[in-house]
Amino acid sequence: MLEMLGIRTDTLNGETSMTPVTGWNQDERETLLATIAARKPFLDFVLSRANADGSQRKYRVSGEPMFNESCRFIGYRGIGVELTAFP
Repeated sequence: MLEMLGIRTDTLNGETSMTPVTGWNQDERETLLATIAARKPFLDFVLSRANADGSQRKYRVSGEPMFNESCRFIGYRGIGVELTAFP
């Protein structure tokens, strides 16, 4: 789920990557990254993206942080759907 948003999951065990990813709304992305860095759940978070051709896409994501028996963070479990209407 997070990979589709341009968020590298290999950075989640340490710190999240703030490297800009082309097309994503940076304010929305930074808000989501701050939530992830705080290991908080997120529900129905909407992100938008502008494609190279100028078209717009919207996505809704939800995620729950997962921890092992030792309370160590191991990642997120969640779902993401595209909200963009197709002709």
